[in-house]
Amino acid sequence: MKGAILLSLFALLAKFSVVSPLTGRVEFQGRGEPGPLWREGVRVSVCAPGYWEEFTTQTDTHGRYHVWLQNPPRELTVCINGVHSLGACVGGVQRVRQTFVVPKLTLLEGDANGDNRVDEADLAILQAAYDTSRGDPRFDEFCDFNLDGKVDVVDLAILSANMGREGGSCGER
Repeated sequence: MKGAILLSLFALLAKFSVVSPLTGRVEFQGRGEPGPLWREGVRVSVCAPGYWEEFTTQTDTHGRYHVWLQNPPRELTVCINGVHSLGACVGGVQRVRQTFVVPKLTLLEGDANGDNRVDEADLAILQAAYDTSRGDPRFDEFCDFNLDGKVDVVDLAILSANMGREGGSCGER
């Protein structure tokens, strides 16, 4: 009896569930014009008071991404992280014709260890992989910020440009 009541309750809730698309676009620092290097897995975090969802999705060759939100509030904060980029966030994202459209965000590169900051620890990781290319045992893909298959002065320049920066975050669930 209890199970039947719970199933009925879930069915009723599903009827009133609101699913809204969220779409946006990111640019990747150091990767040039949109193209194959812009296709990357990203983490999309969405939060508001009493609401938090996180997704892993793929950008297309123009940096566009799409996720579906379950029963979102009217206004959101959205944060995006790439594989080795700092989190970029924007608040006040509102629904327009049932779709949340996030303004374009630039993902700053240089976070080799994934702690959402660019600091001496990232520099040490890059130094250990410096002057290597794909196939070399010391090559570290998390230091190849521009995705050209090598860790070189370009990657060092990207890291240096962002030294001391911290990324934005929706926080922990």
